Amino acid sequence: MKMRDRYKQMLSRGRLPQAMSELEQACVSAGVGCTASVCNMLADMSFHCLDLKKAGFWSAKALEIQPDSVTALHHAALVAWNLQESQAAMEMVRKCLVIQPRSYTFRQGTRSKNATFVG
Repeated sequence: MKMRDRYKQMLSRGRLPQAMSELEQACVSAGVGCTASVCNMLADMSFHCLDLKKAGFWSAKALEIQPDSVTALHHAALVAWNLQESQAAMEMVRKCLVIQPRSYTFRQGTRSKNATFVG
């Protein structure tokens, strides 16, 4: 069974703290499996455990490995927003939209398909 599948299985059984602890240990010990994807998974787990400090750490680590990771930027924006750092959060969201533009625009409560994001 792949490492990622093992943790997904644990999560599906409500064992978030155990899955997070084991995955952190595997990632920290000699950097085994510490890819941007694994760091993003740890950031997401930390956020769900309401540990914003750890979520911020793992988001930053994912961005070190893969600077244009929309997932890592999204996690980092969520952490910043919850730490009352709204300017930093909005900058990360803007960067996400540059990397992966949306095909909708929201203006005065309406949306039109195939338009660009209006910031």
